[in-house]
Amino acid sequence: MIQKGVITSINVADSTVRVESADKTGDITRALNLQDGIDITTLTKGQQVVYVIFEDLSGVVLSTI
Repeated sequence: MIQKGVITSINVADSTVRVESADKTGDITRALNLQDGIDITTLTKGQQVVYVIFEDLSGVVLSTI
């Protein structure tokens, strides 16, 4: 399922972010990878993103909003 959320933390070393769901306040993802083409240095905490979580709870940020 594709979801919308807000970046809560950024790990530049691993190129991952954690995201809080826009629908479920307090529901924060595991570290998510970034889709190719998204530059982690341009991301900020609080920025809205679109992401997907898979059955194994891994996921990827698809784009910024």
